[in-house]
Amino acid sequence: MERQFKKICEDLGIKHIGVIVCKEISFLRELRATCETNQCGKYGQSWCCPPAIGEMEKIRAELKQYEKGLVIQTIQELEDCFDFEGMIKGKRFHKGKLLEILREAKERLPQLQLLPLSVGGCDECASCTYVEGKPCRMPKRAIPGMEGYGIDVFQMTKSAGLHYNNGPKTVSYVSFIGWH
Repeated sequence: MERQFKKICEDLGIKHIGVIVCKEISFLRELRATCETNQCGKYGQSWCCPPAIGEMEKIRAELKQYEKGLVIQTIQELEDCFDFEGMIKGKRFHKGKLLEILREAKERLPQLQLLPLSVGGCDECASCTYVEGKPCRMPKRAIPGMEGYGIDVFQMTKSAGLHYNNGPKTVSYVSFIGWH
């Protein structure tokens, strides 16, 4: 399975790929607590963010039921450390690649149950139907962020053999796909 997943990523141009055992993922309550302070404005506003994604203990237990996970990283070159346009472009590129990987994995490995997690919360719609109590408009594109799960992304990238920081004038984005 591992080789097949890596092949999918390589076929789609992803160069930075690692595999981790899901039971070994580190969680930090502080990360989830940051979500609860609503610094990004999505707490209680999105199907892909807390509290909609569930209590941390419940989602941690769910995640640890998955055997292994693929850690996918893209690196965006920036003009300088204030290149917010480049950062947004890199995030869009990363999320687009994750969706491509998921489509290919579902086609090539239909027997697997997948749990995708991405960078940050979902930003597919201008306003989420969560606040209206209605179903998600784009459930196939709506992917929760690792931060909402309380995942220590620094430790995850290290465990997967990747670098969290890839040098000056770069921004790195990381996603995860668990499988069983």
